[in-house]
Amino acid sequence: MARVTISDIAKGAGVSKTTVSFAFNTPERLPADTVQRILKVAEELGYVPNPIARSMTSNRTGNIGLARSARSAEDGKTPRRNPGRPFPQAISSGHSSPSPRRSRHHGT
Repeated sequence: MARVTISDIAKGAGVSKTTVSFAFNTPERLPADTVQRILKVAEELGYVPNPIARSMTSNRTGNIGLARSARSAEDGKTPRRNPGRPFPQAISSGHSSPSPRRSRHHGT
């Protein structure tokens, strides 16, 4: 089954894709009955937002990058075990956990 898009919702609600986008992102720009109609059609079609598309349009992924060297700074050799690593193995090996959407310290 194909993923439901905002184009599908727009057709079902009889509005433009821009209006559907406003309904999801800035509903205060539209009449309440229009927003409700769009949300109802989206629910009936089983719409699920695509996080990749969202990150592409907002230029924000919510991911944090981490770079690390495989070499020890002391002798230049690749260590088998380095108990002095600054990051736990779970983090440095790619294990991740969700980060909060907004930082209370930076307002982002």
